[in-house]
Amino acid sequence: MGLTREQIVEYATRYVPGNEIVDFPLENDVFCFLEMPLDSPAGDESNWSFAGYNICLEYSPDLDSKPQGKWIWMKYISLTTFPPHENVLRLQPPHVAKGLFQDEQRTKAIRIVKVDTKKILGEVRQSESTQDNGEGKILKFPLKKQ
Repeated sequence: MGLTREQIVEYATRYVPGNEIVDFPLENDVFCFLEMPLDSPAGDESNWSFAGYNICLEYSPDLDSKPQGKWIWMKYISLTTFPPHENVLRLQPPHVAKGLFQDEQRTKAIRIVKVDTKKILGEVRQSESTQDNGEGKILKFPLKKQ
């Protein structure tokens, strides 16, 4: 059984204040990874680069961690390859709740950014309804000259 948002937030608030918690992806949410080298100047947001879309499958507790809830497993499907494949990350709850962690070699920072697909679909539907679809208009092309 996977962890709920409330459980992850409860574990995370042991280590970070509640105001640092962001809207992180949960089961079946689309998200992306953004990467930035750690040797980049502090505060320079232009160094973040896109690292691919993913779909969150679940969070599950690492049953071997002490204390319980110190580490959790994030299972997700990576959409950067074909066919998509399942991956697993072992993260601490503050990493998930803040949407930020470092790679294993500690050379780059990685952000987890939830993609709001409902908002995107609403914008697409709105733009489709306001566009002129060209019905009733006939195009005439000039004849070829021989």
